[in-house]
Amino acid sequence: MRMNAAQLSQVLKRPGYKTTLHGLCLRAAAASVIGRSKDRMNKTEAEHAMLLEYRKRAGEIKDWGFERVTLRLPGGVRYTPDFDVLGVGGELEIHEIKGAYIRTDGMNKFKQAVEVFSGWTFKMFQKKEGAWTQIR
Repeated sequence: MRMNAAQLSQVLKRPGYKTTLHGLCLRAAAASVIGRSKDRMNKTEAEHAMLLEYRKRAGEIKDWGFERVTLRLPGGVRYTPDFDVLGVGGELEIHEIKGAYIRTDGMNKFKQAVEVFSGWTFKMFQKKEGAWTQIR
């Protein structure tokens, strides 16, 4: 059964529902990485990670990783995007995940990275009032 992100999000919102995909309980897997420390995902990032894992197991992407790439920007600025996603054809996408509020410095770093690393595909997703939107 194929689901888009909105459908999967609705399934995960059902009280007491556990989503299992190829033996992996996605909700439990996401819960194990949610936290407030620097090396852990917040709830919005964890939800995006579940969607990426679903896409990986469905064969839509080859692999993904959380904060495993740090880019050096002009002026000594460093930018660590939330996710790197490797497509089945070997193409690389960078995903930045935002909640309802987007800080100016985060948006500026993202825009600068898009300019400096022009050969890469950058996408920014925002979850606001329960809905996901690709804003860049």
